[in-house]
Amino acid sequence: MIAARLRAVPFLALALLAACSDGPTGPAPVRSVEIQSDALLLEDTTLQVGETLQLDAAARGGAGQPLTGRSTTWSSSDTTVATVSASGLVSARAVGNALIVARVESRADTLRLRVVGAAAVACAPGQTGVELQVGEARALDVSQGGVVCVGGSTSGAEYLLVPFHASSTLEARLRLELLGGGIRPVSGPPSPARAASTAGLPGAAVPQSDEAFHLRRLQESRREFPRWSAEARARRPERPVRSLAAAPPFSEGDLISLNAQAEERCRSPQPRTGRVVAVTQRAIVVADTSNPAGGFTAAEYRDFGVAFDTLIYPVTTANFGTPAHNFRGGYTLIFFTRAVNELTEKGSGSIVLGFFWDRDFEALKSCAGSNEAEMFYMVVPDPARASAGEPSFSKENIARATVGVLAHEYQHLINASRRAFLTGATVGEEVWLNEGLSHIAEELLFYRTAGLQPRQNVTAEMLRASPQRLDAFNAYAIGNFGRLLGYLREPEERSLMGRNDELPTRGASWAFLRYAADRRGGSDAELWRSLVDSPASGLANLRAALRAEPLDWMRDWTVSVYTDDAVPTTSAFQQPSWHFRSVTAALRSSGGSYPLKVIPLSTATPVTLSIKAGGAAFLRFGVAPAGAAAVRTLSGGSLPPPTLRLTLVRTR
Repeated sequence: MIAARLRAVPFLALALLAACSDGPTGPAPVRSVEIQSDALLLEDTTLQVGETLQLDAAARGGAGQPLTGRSTTWSSSDTTVATVSASGLVSARAVGNALIVARVESRADTLRLRVVGAAAVACAPGQTGVELQVGEARALDVSQGGVVCVGGSTSGAEYLLVPFHASSTLEARLRLELLGGGIRPVSGPPSPARAASTAGLPGAAVPQSDEAFHLRRLQESRREFPRWSAEARARRPERPVRSLAAAPPFSEGDLISLNAQAEERCRSPQPRTGRVVAVTQRAIVVADTSNPAGGFTAAEYRDFGVAFDTLIYPVTTANFGTPAHNFRGGYTLIFFTRAVNELTEKGSGSIVLGFFWDRDFEALKSCAGSNEAEMFYMVVPDPARASAGEPSFSKENIARATVGVLAHEYQHLINASRRAFLTGATVGEEVWLNEGLSHIAEELLFYRTAGLQPRQNVTAEMLRASPQRLDAFNAYAIGNFGRLLGYLREPEERSLMGRNDELPTRGASWAFLRYAADRRGGSDAELWRSLVDSPASGLANLRAALRAEPLDWMRDWTVSVYTDDAVPTTSAFQQPSWHFRSVTAALRSSGGSYPLKVIPLSTATPVTLSIKAGGAAFLRFGVAPAGAAAVRTLSGGSLPPPTLRLTLVRTR
């Protein structure tokens, strides 16, 4: 309910005032401010606890003319009763009275707000409600009345309610107001926490990658993809089968010039001289001659080339395909250069570890910055910076991160190459899906080096069982789990899709892709290859590859984030490759628990949510024996839109 008293304003006067604005001599001073909502002028209003109201402020000059471009400052006299956001959204928190103030420069207007208790929610007389078996899940339809009645059976029951925002508009938000009646507190497992006594996983320090730089590179590549791919296809014939030249184009000891400019795609090349330090079966390893002293030895550089030949190349190409065009005779250049080090400012909490850039697929005559090569730019150790308080630059830490970074970037290289030269795609892959696939590439290295396979439900105990498995996890999988923790802690604010490439988004997109491969069955490599060899991108790409609606699978994956290895549900709500509760609880950064944010529902206590597209919330509640509980779900006081996918699971 929203009750308001209105101040009448003549229609003609409003029409005349709308024609006026600031004068030609400069901004007119503000003479009055009026709080408005839905084009009506408010003097006071009443909200129920949990309701919201969007307000606007109209600033006017001395002649009553409307003034534009003025900043409004909002405040509440009692934030325990009601809060107001910077955009004027009022949220009723508790019974009481508050003044909402809108201030523009030296003038202000005040809205008197009264907050009353929420109306009771109950099942209809005689209604027993939805009856589920333990582990059963059901999609709920709230489009008719917004209230769902749930039964407690003969012995009582506990439930999980999961609202998922199934919107393909990645910036969209869904506001929900939930209110329960007849609810009793939950009392038993499964809870989101795992026993605090779980032994930890001995971990190794891994440098924190500078994801802001990584995001800029991916966004720029996607933006430029239509132009350069069309030009490249016009100049070069498609060669879907890639073969090596009889002899490599360079020999060990050769000095070559490579552009290492990292911010300008084609302009202002910055050539660096590199020495070819190793030529292996498929890689040419080049070291910048100006690299800091105390870095990798020739033997260590060769080891990276061998790792590319024997691990990165076979695992990655078997799953994503080979690059679709030959450059430099089919050899891949790995350029270790201090130019990458220079991208990280001193004292930064993160470091640019390396990158691939599709500009190198362009012809030199059209892109002066192109190296006309399949290549990577990699960071090098800098003992001086490491000893000055930047341990990420130590030789040990750089060596630990290098192979995983190469695998991650190789998926990006293959993805761009095959889309440009093989599929005829006119757009690059969306960042969130491209990143998810690159994190799958890292996970694949884990399985190969750990001697494990997908769908073995890997636990912390299995990882601790051998040094080989633990080393593999720390090298190629721990980063995925660290990113997933960010999603678990704020599932409403995070998403498995998005254009901003947040770390939690990348963790969730990896976990979803692993779930999708497990649920789909068959060959994982076939799925990964179909996602790469597609002219579509994002959700459309997933829809074609899965032959199913990806938003429905995302909804089910979201439910599985809670139910996996905790509730005996069907396979659609399980994640058979990883025992996420076990492994995350063993990470030091999780504090010894499964950190999923779970919200308790209670009678007559409203819960207000703002859920990002692709995000969700997890709410638990209990029902008394032979009883019935009601949950009302609204959005802005009205029935929720079709983008709400609401799932109910009986957990006990």
